[in-house]
Amino acid sequence: MTLTDTVMTAINQHYAEPIDGNTLAEQFHVSLTTLNQQFNANVQLSVNRYLRLIRLMNARRLLLETDHKIEYIAMQCGFPNSKTFNRNFKSWKGMTPTDYRQAYARYHRIDTSCL
Repeated sequence: MTLTDTVMTAINQHYAEPIDGNTLAEQFHVSLTTLNQQFNANVQLSVNRYLRLIRLMNARRLLLETDHKIEYIAMQCGFPNSKTFNRNFKSWKGMTPTDYRQAYARYHRIDTSCL
């Protein structure tokens, strides 16, 4: 397994924890520069951008599949607070988590009940 695969697996398992590129580089005994070079070569993202994307994708799933409060979802997905989560989510999807939930949750529920 490559360094990128190993780190991606760690991110996918531990995204809710307070980790970042620096802690991951330390954990895998490489410099942050090396880690970012590997990530950019393999997934065209820096390690921190990949981590943020994984957190956002998991938050999106919780928004659509649960009725948890935004603050709870932010914490469950590794964001330090709901303000940071809202800012990141809005730059990713173009709307706030609350607006996104209102716009898409009913379709998501319909889709899953049909299976």
